[in-house]
Amino acid sequence: MSSSSTHRGRRRGGLALALCIGLGVPVTASAAPRWPTWPTEIHRVAAPLMRDARGEHVFGERQRVTAIQQLDQFATGAIEPSVLHALDDGSAQVRREALRLCFEREISACIPHAAAMWSRGGQATVRVAALKVLALDLGPTQAAILIEALRDPAEVIRAQAADFLGTAPLGPKVRPQVRTALLAKLADVSALVRRRAVLSLGLLGPGDGTLSIARLLSDPEPTVRAAAAQALGHRRDPTAVPALRRAIATPNEASVATELLEALAMQPDPSVETDLLTLLDNPPPGLNEMQIADTIGRRADPGPELIEGLVARLDEPPRREAALQALLLFGEDARAALEDALARGLAPPIEVEVQLLVSALNPAAVPSLLPSPWPGDDDRPAWRQRMREGDRLARLRAGWTLAQRDPAWRVPMAVAEVARPGVIASRRSWVLSLAASPDGWSTERDAEARARLEGWARDRTIATADRCLAIAALGARTPERRDARRWAELATDPHEQIRACVALALGRHGDTERLAALLVDPRGTVRTNAAVGLAFVDAKDIDRTTRARLALLALEDSDPAVRAAAAFAREHRDSNPSATTRPGLFLRRAPSFPWADPPSEVEVQLDGWRLWVPTVGHGAWRWALVPGFARGEGSPEIETLPARDPAP
Repeated sequence: MSSSSTHRGRRRGGLALALCIGLGVPVTASAAPRWPTWPTEIHRVAAPLMRDARGEHVFGERQRVTAIQQLDQFATGAIEPSVLHALDDGSAQVRREALRLCFEREISACIPHAAAMWSRGGQATVRVAALKVLALDLGPTQAAILIEALRDPAEVIRAQAADFLGTAPLGPKVRPQVRTALLAKLADVSALVRRRAVLSLGLLGPGDGTLSIARLLSDPEPTVRAAAAQALGHRRDPTAVPALRRAIATPNEASVATELLEALAMQPDPSVETDLLTLLDNPPPGLNEMQIADTIGRRADPGPELIEGLVARLDEPPRREAALQALLLFGEDARAALEDALARGLAPPIEVEVQLLVSALNPAAVPSLLPSPWPGDDDRPAWRQRMREGDRLARLRAGWTLAQRDPAWRVPMAVAEVARPGVIASRRSWVLSLAASPDGWSTERDAEARARLEGWARDRTIATADRCLAIAALGARTPERRDARRWAELATDPHEQIRACVALALGRHGDTERLAALLVDPRGTVRTNAAVGLAFVDAKDIDRTTRARLALLALEDSDPAVRAAAAFAREHRDSNPSATTRPGLFLRRAPSFPWADPPSEVEVQLDGWRLWVPTVGHGAWRWALVPGFARGEGSPEIETLPARDPAP
């Protein structure tokens, strides 16, 4: 090929690449991070980031930015050195792209570079990106930098620092300093900063500052008033009730009135139930009866006065539909009152409505969504076909159902399938059939399968849900003494979802020592699952310190899900000493709208307890496989797979 044709080819390639960047088309070919195909692939892609002997850049800024974007297709372990090198680049745009990768991949080695970048000053966008990386692990040094950023002259930096302080993991030594700094920003001249600061205070949970937050309910900016109401709803401090009542009585924008109503409904003060019924009778401007009914229906632990008040309003045509909606959302909490009303006698039209409502609350009236009929227990070829047919959800249902049927050939066949070379994606149903084993599983010839499961559990390049599935399968295996090192490594994994999955597996193993360590994890999802895991451990194996920790979490943890799980662990274990670790599987569909966040938890009821269990998964469904929850029932939007399917 001539030099002129080569030049033209390069020019066309450069124009095509520039067009892709200009149109926002990803330059990477793979959607999921992968390891390089050949040893020098990373060096070829990262070549534009290198410098000559004098430290000068050889390639232009656009090419260096493109190199960072192309690195995004590779696994974190392969690109970390190149990303760290790019953090010292002379271009602000290159440094910003490198910081983006640091945050998205949670590369802790970037934190010292981000701190140095902040101290050097420069463009606000780069400094904000540096703060975001510092928030990955908010120790005392990093917290001091973010608190300093709250006093920065730039509004955008103060606002972002306030935002990051509310979402970053905080240790017990740092939390009081952060709370004090955020309270000081409630008087900031910027409405954006006040809004971000008050939202972060709400995320920090109960503590000092409720009255300071309540003062913002009269802020001149509507978005700040709405944020203050949202924060008070998160804190659930009864001392905020008078301020919320005054704010609701004052004319407000519809968005603010909605947040005020929800905050009032979340308060644990029983007296607010009278306020909610009054608001249902006389909705404030901007709200209607159905909106108020939806908010009332989300109140945790509704009292008899509220339920009886809604039942009484079934006889009032203007409020009948709203009362029915709220009672339906209450679910089992409203069943007794509705059945009593039917026994007392109702007007014919209302009686029909109430009977339909009671039927809707009856889980037995909801038809199973599982495919039917299933093959016979001895029909191995048919089951093998079911395990590889249909979409991902259909295959998972097949794996779950096979585990509940538990024919004698299930474990040996599943172990053989798992031991075959290949990726986990083609064998999820078989892995689930091991993870869902009612009484655990074991077999003498499982060394290869166990090694395969351990490899998937540690592999940070595959989906978190697949790692959790492998961890659950390992947790269902009969424990051995040599397993300790494996669980010690997994329990300290950088990814919070992995640690949360490990907590459930340790609960099935009865490993109280590591569960006690996970009770103090900075992430609420991990603490929740650690408490759930302890609920099914023999009481005599839990030491006094761990019991005290559970009591503290049940009273003072900032996360409501953790408080519920800790209270459940303390009381359920003692009231049900014969509880088994037989698992339950709960599925929740993710919203199809691209702007809606996927569900991060499922609401489950077990023996009168209402718990919120973290989910994993990707795509259309999220799932939670929870040891000991075989008799648990999910809320209406959750599909609960039965512990035992009817025989074909």
